[in-house]
Amino acid sequence: MAGGDQINELVNIALMERMRESVRITPVQWRRLTDIVLLHLALDSLLFAILAANMLKAPEPGEGMGAVDRLTEYLSKLSFEARLAVATAAAWLPVDR
Repeated sequence: MAGGDQINELVNIALMERMRESVRITPVQWRRLTDIVLLHLALDSLLFAILAANMLKAPEPGEGMGAVDRLTEYLSKLSFEARLAVATAAAWLPVDR
């Protein structure tokens, strides 16, 4: 059975190298691009959590999860830019000073 590092290396060779070569960028450029994409995904997930936590009231006893499902669906349809605008306008983002 292959270890996690071996599986990651196989994925890298089979998929990532082909994708990198298809856009004709160097390995260093590819690493920078993937770092930026990963950071964006992490920030988007954090932003989604901030919005959901601030927009959703605690459910009443016996109340279903319908409100959670509707809010999740609504937030999922918003672009990153729109979610950022909502959180900024509501002052839900921490201010770096």
